[in-house]
Amino acid sequence: MTRLERFARQASTPVPPGARWWRDAWVIARWTRRITLFAMLLFVAAAWSYWGKRWVPPIRTVVIEGGLEHSDTDRLRYAALRVVEGKNFFDVDLQALRRSLEELPWVRHARVHRVWPDALVVTVVEHRAAAIWIDVADGRIALLDTDGHRFDAEPPSVDLPRLVGPSGLEERLFETHQSLSRLLDPLGGVEVLVMSPSLSHVVRLSGGTEIILGRFETVQQARQKVSWLVQHWSAIRERLGHEPVRVDFRHHGALALAIAPDGVAASAPPVSTGKKKP
Repeated sequence: MTRLERFARQASTPVPPGARWWRDAWVIARWTRRITLFAMLLFVAAAWSYWGKRWVPPIRTVVIEGGLEHSDTDRLRYAALRVVEGKNFFDVDLQALRRSLEELPWVRHARVHRVWPDALVVTVVEHRAAAIWIDVADGRIALLDTDGHRFDAEPPSVDLPRLVGPSGLEERLFETHQSLSRLLDPLGGVEVLVMSPSLSHVVRLSGGTEIILGRFETVQQARQKVSWLVQHWSAIRERLGHEPVRVDFRHHGALALAIAPDGVAASAPPVSTGKKKP
């Protein structure tokens, strides 16, 4: 017998009056329990929304953790308490607090978690300054971290290379600096790297020599020029008798050098490489 046939037989069988009453009473009781439970949940939710804040104390303590070198712990704690003022353990918006702290100078990341019943623990990760950024348009000063990201803070007391360029090209110029500085370490290292609005590049070494690289499509092209200069630096110094004040790579097939005004000659002829210069 199929299920359809069995259902049809049961439907056609008359139900005794007593059995029908019992079945209806059982259905009513079941729905009564459901409605009662739902009403109790609504009552608990309403009671919590009305009296909950009185039962749970507001946030009173903010603990700041992390190896802080530049950030003021008291300033961080004060900024956090302003955001959570009047909020309790359950009301506090941790994401809003995190975003507020990450807007402060030197704060790169902030992690926040609750500690029952009235405390928050904030773990702060600071930026690591790798260079000083100077906007070529308006001269505004900022800092670049180890990923080339710009952030606004007072430059630290330690000596950092200075990168000067158009706003929006911070990461590109930082990548160029990182690539060229390793090659130029034997010559004293990079003190300043400038990118003009026309994307022409100038490097100033710690000894004062300027290297005019001009425009280039890829960092590899600049590396080829710098590598050639490092390889022939001793020969150039020997020929001039001292270090040049300017090295200009913008001339096709030749290298232009400039010496100090009190040098032996007012200018120096191009130095031939014996092959086409990169």
